[in-house]
Amino acid sequence: MIIKTLVENRSVSEDYETEHGLSMYIEVGERKILFDAGETDKFIKNAEKMGVKLEDVDMMILSHGHYDHGGGIKDFMEINSKALIYIHKEAFRAHGSIKEGKRKDSGIDISLMNNDRVRFVDEDLYFDDDLILFSHIKGSEMLPRGNNRLLMRVDEKWKQDDFHHEQNLLIKENDKRVLLVGCSHRGIVNILDQCDKHLDRPLTAVIGGFHLYDLDKNKEEDREFLNEVAEKLNINDIVYYTGHCTGYDQFEYLKDIMKSRIEYLATGTIIEL
Repeated sequence: MIIKTLVENRSVSEDYETEHGLSMYIEVGERKILFDAGETDKFIKNAEKMGVKLEDVDMMILSHGHYDHGGGIKDFMEINSKALIYIHKEAFRAHGSIKEGKRKDSGIDISLMNNDRVRFVDEDLYFDDDLILFSHIKGSEMLPRGNNRLLMRVDEKWKQDDFHHEQNLLIKENDKRVLLVGCSHRGIVNILDQCDKHLDRPLTAVIGGFHLYDLDKNKEEDREFLNEVAEKLNINDIVYYTGHCTGYDQFEYLKDIMKSRIEYLATGTIIEL
């Protein structure tokens, strides 16, 4: 199994373009998967430099309905004529965020709803026995505080987003069990708890964002939150690769505690398992 980070906020090299977005390419067995498509077409330019042929991708999965993960879907579809796009049915709701007291749109292109390559997902979806796409996370422990500023429109009214449109991908290959997440808006601890229901052996790695960027490590309350996250994640033998919405300062704080159990997931990062 190989996972290549096609775009993220930072980069391992000046050769790659960066943005506030996330996109990863996965090869597992004969499958070629695109997990999220960044904010723009930068992931496509980086893919070329990394030797990834996006035209050969078999399927694309959108983790949730935000522009920094789905902004490049149309660009991807222009160079790939075959991959089906798996999007949660609630991802096409209007989404927004509150910044400086004003609401800003943060959703994906609604015209994609009418594309015949889009497949709407609601319940857990099994691709044979080796890929499981799951959502509707039930737990509410340690939810990201930044969720308080994130909105969805329901019946013409804006309310706090419940992130039922967030999907997570579990990959099984031989003795490896790998979980990919987008932003973990439902809380990485809750996602891990629900993932356990699909496991026949312990997870090997977790890859993606944990949405901790708005925590200030100089504030005691926020440090306590980060300490609790580190404690929860450190009780197993999983290796975590994280970036994007986790925040770099927050990653460094976790790194001081978790040591080699956590690594930064920058543009150009290649993970082989």
